Amino acid sequence: RMQEMIKNEDFGSIESGEWLRYGKVEINPNTCTLCLSCVGACNVGALIADKQENALKFNASLCTTCGYCELSCAEKDTLKLFRSGMEFRASYFEYQTMA
Repeated sequence: RMQEMIKNEDFGSIESGEWLRYGKVEINPNTCTLCLSCVGACNVGALIADKQENALKFNASLCTTCGYCELSCAEKDTLKLFRSGMEFRASYFEYQTMA
């Protein structure tokens, strides 16, 4: 619903707090081996494997910042979770290619 209200506008962002836990992951594509352990660890579908593009994709609007993806990553300093808040722009609700 929020995506429909925002459409192509940019309404800024809000910070995460005790009761609002939104964020994003950053993945270093140079060190990511596409083992997809993070995809298996993500229980909400925020991280997915795109088999056609041979890519790892992330949708921040689905992420609960549980940290399972970060814990499951075997490559040092490859996947980092940031509890940075929620962005109110269209791209926040779409899958983005991370690696």
